[in-house]
Amino acid sequence: MRHRVAEFAADGAVFPAERVQAVEEPLEIQVNGRVFGTVMRTPGDDVELAIGLLLSAGAITSGDQVFSGEFCPGTNDVGANTYNVLAMTLAPGLKPQAPGGIEAAAAASSLGVCGQSLIDAVCAASAHHVTVAAQDRTLGMTAQLAAEAGRLLGEQRPLFAKTGSTAAAALLDAATGALLVVREDVHQARAVDKVVGWAAADGCIPLAGVVLVISGAADFDGVQTACMAGVSVVVSVGPPTSLAAQLADRAGMTLIAAMPDSSLVSFAGADRLTR
Repeated sequence: MRHRVAEFAADGAVFPAERVQAVEEPLEIQVNGRVFGTVMRTPGDDVELAIGLLLSAGAITSGDQVFSGEFCPGTNDVGANTYNVLAMTLAPGLKPQAPGGIEAAAAASSLGVCGQSLIDAVCAASAHHVTVAAQDRTLGMTAQLAAEAGRLLGEQRPLFAKTGSTAAAALLDAATGALLVVREDVHQARAVDKVVGWAAADGCIPLAGVVLVISGAADFDGVQTACMAGVSVVVSVGPPTSLAAQLADRAGMTLIAAMPDSSLVSFAGADRLTR
């Protein structure tokens, strides 16, 4: 979207210009006729986003548990469809968990809502991380490939090239280094949801042998989604948050940060990397 702006030059001169902005709009997700939640996102790949969110929340464990996704009628003040309400239908016989299922489980624990209770709730809710953590110890991913992951992702970000304001996530084959999918969004967590939703829709959950690459620092939400999808390795461009590192360690995942000085730092699961 183009927006008229006033630009200020170094000498103090002001002149009109146009800038391309990344679009941010709300998306209401309905599941089986009931509102599941509303998130902010960059429009595009919304069905993938919804599947990723449902997987991350523990409402589903695989893409084949989703029957369909369709936009509901909804218009703006000029009569155009906003495409901001998405109706998801689960496979026959399945009922979605309530929104915030993991957060509710954490709140019900003896610890109350805190970092450790959230970590325990995610690990208990994930149907995939234990198997992947046990079987993926010899993943065979090289440190060189981990170092290259951020550069590979950076070359596949057309929206960022235009706006400078989007995050990105990608799935990368750990053995070959091939990029499988890249998605952008103004919110990093939504970009992660989109790539995981893409994999789920393609029947690739759990994501053993696949690396999640994040364009910025890994946070708790991103590592939670990876854990719920059975991802064993996350590479972030920059150091992760403390809670993200704690979750990765507790879940038996590998969390690597590609640092600005080109060094690599493993915050969890360094034994998966080969030289």
